[in-house]
Amino acid sequence: MADYYAVLGVDRAASQADIKRAYRRLAQQHHPDKNSSGGDERFKAVNEAHAVLSSPVRRAEYDAMTSSGRYSDSAIADFFRSFVDASHRASPFGEAFTDEAPLTLNITPAEALSGTSRPVRWGNDLLQLQIPPNTAAGQVIDLSVPGGRLSARIEIELESPLFWHQRHAALDLTVALSQALSGAEVAFDGLDGKRARLLLRPGVQPGQMLRLPGRGLPIAGGGRDDLYVRVNIQLPKLNDEARQAFAAFARKYL
Repeated sequence: MADYYAVLGVDRAASQADIKRAYRRLAQQHHPDKNSSGGDERFKAVNEAHAVLSSPVRRAEYDAMTSSGRYSDSAIADFFRSFVDASHRASPFGEAFTDEAPLTLNITPAEALSGTSRPVRWGNDLLQLQIPPNTAAGQVIDLSVPGGRLSARIEIELESPLFWHQRHAALDLTVALSQALSGAEVAFDGLDGKRARLLLRPGVQPGQMLRLPGRGLPIAGGGRDDLYVRVNIQLPKLNDEARQAFAAFARKYL
């Protein structure tokens, strides 16, 4: 079984954005329409790797299986075959679908919440797949076409300052030292672009994860998941007078 990271030319610590850029570059380079000499097999391998690594959930499963040493290459290949078989006709210039299995489409959190559309290719036709508001990760969207039906599996892609915390969406939030020490209510842009408010209790710690119920990604069956916020604390720049005052405070209270 091929190493999917090696196929895309990225390391295991690569971000989702790095994986996406590598896929688009290689898919364009090895597209059969542009590379008639052995391009089809290389193009298929690139799409197989992308079908797994583009999904944070499937990527985590792949990493766990390949690093544990408890699974054979054939067992791993069988586990992911349902995903990679659907991807080999994908195109970075408008996703190409088959009626055999759903193909993965990546969308942003804002698109998942508000709805969006994606161009899909069926033969020589370029169609629009409508993705409705509040679409959950893993949800399959169907598109009626002449003579059949196409399916697309939706995955949600997070980019900085967003990241995955277990299977929940999370973001980094930087607050002032004074807010962390004394407590404060801070506002920031939520996943849907609306202002969200978070109550910081006095003494919140750097790296502490806080939870905002119902402000995360859509969940299957309706409603929204919780959003997790990782607190970063920005230290102030102090002049001589302020440093002396803080040193006196530290000696007395810390």
